[in-house]
Amino acid sequence: MKVYFLLLISLPLFFSSHNCPAQTTPQEEALQLFEKEKYAEALPIFKRMVTLFPKDPRYQYYTGACLVQTNTDLKKALDYLKFAVDRDVPRDVYYFIGKANSYLYLFDEALSAYLKFQQFGDRAEKDRWQCDMNISMTRNGKTLTEKQAILNIYKIDSVKSENVFDYFNSLSKDGKFREKQEKSFSLTDSKTRSSWRFVPTLTGKTQPVFETATTGLNKKNRDIVISHHLSENEWSRTENPGTLINSVYDEDYAYFNVSESALYFSSKGHNSMGGYDIFKSIYNPDKKSWSEPINLGYPINTPYDDFLFVPSDDQGTASFVSNRETHSGQVKIYTISFNKNYSFSEIPRSYNLTEKSWLRSIFVKPASVEKKTVQKTIKKTPVANNQPLPKKAPEATQPYPDELLNQQEYNDLLNEAMHFQLQSDSMGRIAESLKQKADNSKSELEKEKLKKEVFSLESRAKVVQLKADNYYEKARTIEKHAALNTPNHDTSAKNNNDLVKNAFAHKPALTANSSIKDKLKSEKQKVSTKPVHQAVRYEFKIMSKSPYATINDIPLNKPMPEGLVYRIQMGSFSKQVEPDRFKGIIPITGETIQNGAITKYYAGLFSKNSDAEKALNKIREMGFKDSFIVAFYNGKNIPSNRAKELEKENI
Repeated sequence: MKVYFLLLISLPLFFSSHNCPAQTTPQEEALQLFEKEKYAEALPIFKRMVTLFPKDPRYQYYTGACLVQTNTDLKKALDYLKFAVDRDVPRDVYYFIGKANSYLYLFDEALSAYLKFQQFGDRAEKDRWQCDMNISMTRNGKTLTEKQAILNIYKIDSVKSENVFDYFNSLSKDGKFREKQEKSFSLTDSKTRSSWRFVPTLTGKTQPVFETATTGLNKKNRDIVISHHLSENEWSRTENPGTLINSVYDEDYAYFNVSESALYFSSKGHNSMGGYDIFKSIYNPDKKSWSEPINLGYPINTPYDDFLFVPSDDQGTASFVSNRETHSGQVKIYTISFNKNYSFSEIPRSYNLTEKSWLRSIFVKPASVEKKTVQKTIKKTPVANNQPLPKKAPEATQPYPDELLNQQEYNDLLNEAMHFQLQSDSMGRIAESLKQKADNSKSELEKEKLKKEVFSLESRAKVVQLKADNYYEKARTIEKHAALNTPNHDTSAKNNNDLVKNAFAHKPALTANSSIKDKLKSEKQKVSTKPVHQAVRYEFKIMSKSPYATINDIPLNKPMPEGLVYRIQMGSFSKQVEPDRFKGIIPITGETIQNGAITKYYAGLFSKNSDAEKALNKIREMGFKDSFIVAFYNGKNIPSNRAKELEKENI
């Protein structure tokens, strides 16, 4: 009986250990979820592990990575990741640090992390997280966020990702988005992928329809392609519009706006600042060619995914999708004023992109939407529909021209105007909120207290608004009287001696009393209708030995020439660099940022992008692999596509 009894107990134990799957630990479960990219499900488990094992860097790493991937508490994510970075964790920790900083608009910090990932990460990790692409995006983001598009926002809707096309189909009468299943030919994924195309209501055989297809080696890349609707269920073979539209990275979410012959699409390439950015290209039917894609800029585009830009049927507004300020499975659809060519304004130096977002704070009443509205000034208005519009700031007589935006006095006036305008509108919104709270309050004592607060806020808002109006008027005066011409330059270096002299030249900076009005006295009062021909500038030479003897010989914060110039950025350093580091390249100049904490070094000075590219190739051959070209116009950094436009105009 004793043997029999033991046998009865042994059998269940045997089957439970051999025929039933072993129970996984929480750690194993979290790691499996992480590998399957189910970051939202893995996050609470890793958080619990951090609580139990606070000194284990692995749990800090995984928790921080999950927070970044779910766009949750990015500052806390950085705390976790920075704790783990110097310990025994995967080297893609630098990627997650870079991504968190990028989402927070801290592009210098993001670039530093990505470059470390490029240096220390293994090849598989760098390929998985597309390290080179993120480095390029970070550099683009720094340039693109120096200016903001001037627009109004009428509505923000939150929807599930899978319902985006249904949302747009419910609004459009001119056509519908239709889903097309295509088989993925990736060696690692045999599932089908959804592809969408917008099919106009009246589609002739000659009218193109734009969609996305997987292309490239192993069919991994997504490109925009063109097809024609032949019959009810028959389509022509697709055509690729070429490398002007399709980059080496993914393109998707194409929409062709017939009224302006413009293709709006999203891309991770070109000069995208992160994820997908929205671009626009104009088709010329006579030349059968596309214009170079233009990035719609900040705040339409951000370091997050921004995509599917669709103007309304009446061309008065446009809607687009973004996953900024959202979590897994959700996106936001922004409805904004539509303009074929958005104007841009400098972002105030005091404006903290990490803490604020224009697309959270600029609203107008839906009833005030006008067809084909052209915005010329930044307007800030309350969120609620029953709130009054704030006092309208004086409008500029013309859209902001680049020449004016590059003038310091004019730029400072606009910055101050926007600063006070934001304060006034913020006070107005708070006052309206307190009014509603007072109306709903049942306590007379509380009502009286709230009314006093409202009165105080409204009084202060009026005072601040007057300050904003004053600065707007001053800016308007400059707009009325300014007539700017780009002066000719003839500073081409003819020999090594001239180059060396130029390399050491320290030109005096403008004094504090110098103003746009002083400069305008010596300039023509009428804007020339002809392009100003700028003399060819080429300052670049590689010598056998650097002519700079000490750190102090390299000019710092040297004033930039007027007009369009290109320089090659060699790198950014936390302290000044010895001249020998640059191996005889001249001229070298430095620029300090962040109150002198960082020094950027540039090589050369060129008026043609083609000359800068030739010099860049030589510099990279010398070992400066991360060098890149930066364009300036009248001393201000500008996007590369804008520089190319100016160069074509020979300004």
